[in-house]
Order: sequence, then structure tokens, then C-alpha cells
Amino acid sequence: MAYEFPPDIAAKIASFRQSAEATSLLDEISILKMLLQEETTKKNPRVCIELATAIGRLSKLIDLQAERDQMLIHRNKLTQLVESLVDVLINEFQGSMPGWEDKIENVANKFGTLLIVDHPEQEPG
Repeated sequence: MAYEFPPDIAAKIASFRQSAEATSLLDEISILKMLLQEETTKKNPRVCIELATAIGRLSKLIDLQAERDQMLIHRNKLTQLVESLVDVLINEFQGSMPGWEDKIENVANKFGTLLIVDHPEQEPG
């Protein structure tokens, strides 16, 4: 987890995890929610606030991951469209004029550059 708990709370979480396996962020949230319910009945507000904060942070992280995944899917679709466009151009103009390969390559590079400019935080792929 990216969030560090105070030692006493971290120890509680560690002992709670022994009974439940956390293999994803959703599992982590489930464990924290169960622990939060347990601590709420003990009326321990400091621990409850720490746990609720961690749940909120993990939830935000999950949302950000989902958004990034959607952006990557969108980018992959755009890349496929550019590749399809290049194929259409090759089929249409193949051998029709001198330097046709260079012209098609220029078009492909311009579209590729537009994709990178549109999503600068992502590497081409």
C-alpha cells in the first residue's frame, strides 16, 4: 500500500491480513473496511479516521487506474485507426506517383505525432 499507517494501526492491519489474503486494491479496501467496522464498535476514533482516510486514498487510486486504462484503450484504438488509414493510402496510391512511399510515411508520421501530442504522458506503443 502507498499509505503508511502509524505503527499501532499497521500492526492491527498486519494481524487482520493474516486471516484474509489481499491480492488487489479491492481486497485491501475490503480488509480495511472490516477492520474499520471492528474499530468502530470499539469506539476508537483515531484509528477509524486513519482507516477511513486509507480507504478513500485506495478508492481514488482504483479510480485513477481505471481512468488510465480507458485512456490506453482509447489510444490503442486511435493507433489502429492510423494504421488502417496508412493501409488504405498504400492500397490507393501504390505506384501512382513518384515518391508515393515518402508521402504516405509523412502522413503516418503526422498522425502519430498528433497522437503523442494528444497524450504526452504515455509512450507510443
